[in-house]
Amino acid sequence: MTALMVDDHELALQAAMEHYYDDPVGWVYFAFSWGEGDLAGFDGPDEWQIQQLQDVKDHIRTSPLAIYRDATASGHGIGKTAEVAFLILWFMSTRADANIVATANTATQLSTKTWRELKVWHNRLINKHWFKWTATKFYHIDYPETWVANAIPNSEHNSDSFQGLHGTNCMLLFDEASSIPDIIHEVCNGIKDPGFMWFQYGNPTRASGGFRDTFRHPEKWKLRHVDSRDCMLPNKEELAKDVLEHGEDSDYVRKRIRGVFPRTSDSQLIPEDDVLNAIKCELEPRVFANFDKVIGVDVAKGGGMGDRSVITKRQGPKVWKPEAYRDKKEGELAIEVYRVYREFDAKMVFVDTTGGYGTAVVQKLKELKVPVVEVVFSMNAVDTRSYFNMRTEIWCEMARWLKGTVDLPNCREYIEELPAIEYGYNGNLQQQLETKKDLISRIGVSPDYGDSLAVTFTNYSRAFISKPPLKVRSRTRRG
Repeated sequence: MTALMVDDHELALQAAMEHYYDDPVGWVYFAFSWGEGDLAGFDGPDEWQIQQLQDVKDHIRTSPLAIYRDATASGHGIGKTAEVAFLILWFMSTRADANIVATANTATQLSTKTWRELKVWHNRLINKHWFKWTATKFYHIDYPETWVANAIPNSEHNSDSFQGLHGTNCMLLFDEASSIPDIIHEVCNGIKDPGFMWFQYGNPTRASGGFRDTFRHPEKWKLRHVDSRDCMLPNKEELAKDVLEHGEDSDYVRKRIRGVFPRTSDSQLIPEDDVLNAIKCELEPRVFANFDKVIGVDVAKGGGMGDRSVITKRQGPKVWKPEAYRDKKEGELAIEVYRVYREFDAKMVFVDTTGGYGTAVVQKLKELKVPVVEVVFSMNAVDTRSYFNMRTEIWCEMARWLKGTVDLPNCREYIEELPAIEYGYNGNLQQQLETKKDLISRIGVSPDYGDSLAVTFTNYSRAFISKPPLKVRSRTRRG
């Protein structure tokens, strides 16, 4: 190919991008080879994505200098991060000196999902040679400082990072916006530059906060709710099972499938501050010396992401650093539990045997004359009026305990797992935790450390109950 032909091709490409300045719908079909390569089987974006791009197109053509704010609350798996990538790439391709900031609920979500998805679609882009992708920055190779999209993690302490987004051709994107701190929402609401565009996406997990408040202002925002069942990617059979299990109007289905905000309360069971305060706390032995010593065991289910067997020691408000094992057979794990039981001089051992995993551990411990309680998360709760199952009840008991004076070890897994789990209310107004499968899909690891601690809040009498349990108080005292 001659230099002239190359120049002609580039000129034509630049002209095409200028043509799509106010047409993101046409651009998304032009910019990618739909139906070919790794897009085989896809003839274009999902319907909800096209509709959002059409809304953007209509806005630019009618009010090009007006601020555009757009928010999408949805169920899981609809392709939100792909849509974020479409908008970034369209904006960068059609506007000189584009200035974009993208953030997400956590640094992990931003780097491993939002920003990684941008890289995937950049590799498919017809003009990908114009740009370079790095772990924190996406920029035009000829104008790296002024024609750029930045991935900026957020926290309550770095709100100033978002105050500098000013000028022409500016765009801001929030991924998993429900969990972005309210102060970030407040700061960004102060951006008033002509033509500024702000997009928010998220599962509506909280009944309060900045993302929820957005949906109370339809005069200011273009708002939409997207049901996972109406989208291409989600598994419809699995969604139908979830609806059958939880109920169409349960908070679980509202948040995870329908994209509708919960009716009752915030979805986070354990505030992060409760965990951090417990880690900072150091109790003197006299504070917990009179409490029973108990051990909790979560047995690896095998093959899960980050799946570990975890042994936890607790004495009232005091918890010691857990022991974790990978690839250890149940017989071997039982020996480790027996060792910890003898060294700790524990009164009781609780073992999670949900799904049959851990039953060999229990059997071996019984042979060794260890007092052991089998905990099956799907069993009825003691308080069936308040809780959907045993798993929900013991996690809620642990959440209440964490609000007291508690001494947790400085354990990264506690910080990651305990505040992550969410809950809602089913059709019977029972509290119900999200499933472990859904939690793993959100945070990328199994909550083994959390489950190992949670089982220590099981009522002792569960070991001897075969019929619906009596409502008896736990002998495990809380700090």
